[in-house]
Amino acid sequence: MQFAFGWKRHLLIVALLIAAFSLRAFGQTPSATAKANTQITPSSFDVVSIKKSSDMNKKEDWYVTKDDGLSLTNVTPKSMIAFAYAIHQDLVEGIPGWAASSGYDVEAKVIFSEGSTSHRLTPRQIELMTQSLLADRFKLVAHTEQRQIPIFELIVAKGGPKLKEAKPGDDYAGGLAGPNNSSGANMVQISDGQFVGQGIAVSRLAAVLSRVLHQPVVDNTGLKGSYDITIPMAITNGTNLPSDESVPTLFITIEDQLGLKLRSTKGPGTVLVVDHISPPSQN
Repeated sequence: MQFAFGWKRHLLIVALLIAAFSLRAFGQTPSATAKANTQITPSSFDVVSIKKSSDMNKKEDWYVTKDDGLSLTNVTPKSMIAFAYAIHQDLVEGIPGWAASSGYDVEAKVIFSEGSTSHRLTPRQIELMTQSLLADRFKLVAHTEQRQIPIFELIVAKGGPKLKEAKPGDDYAGGLAGPNNSSGANMVQISDGQFVGQGIAVSRLAAVLSRVLHQPVVDNTGLKGSYDITIPMAITNGTNLPSDESVPTLFITIEDQLGLKLRSTKGPGTVLVVDHISPPSQN
């Protein structure tokens, strides 16, 4: 499976302000409370084409760009749901067999009007538009349920933390840039196999790991400072999960370079239950 989220094929960049990650911390799907139907219709793609994939032997191929939208090849509805709701596929239930095995080629684009001051889509906007696409074309209706699910605790490893304290008042000139090229603390980026965080709390790192691993990561380190963090973090497939080979490397890296540890346990989390989904009308 190949995945390019954002800005060009085989490249993932996430550069969000702290509010964005607090909204997308795993376990908080954007719609509704437990057991409430979540058929969301936010702003939508302007042009959508969906066709059954002609070659089911192809791997899923994702091309997601902030410039205009989605280009998917042989992607299952289950994969699209997991992407749209930022949840691991294992936590999507009620999927009929065809929706987990049938691949579709999808082109979904936004047409920016002349004179528009914005010609970029955020990851959050693309997720919401994909939710709208699923509701419109696949007639998706779903709800969330809170359950005890596998989680990770982020704790201080033996030997203590190895984090670099951020300099108070550092404006990070020449550092990561967000919207309108603004820079400063509380920013993160994942690009070219590397995670960079400038002036972030450990809870922010936990939120990023939640998104990368698609499993809740709870900050139980007790650390209250702000830190500058740069570590390897490879993301290689269509649901943002690291490859099988890079997962253990990530765990080792966090312990060796940061003096922190991910410990597997169970805790409250969100499961997305599909109430209805239909094969799409094709065009």
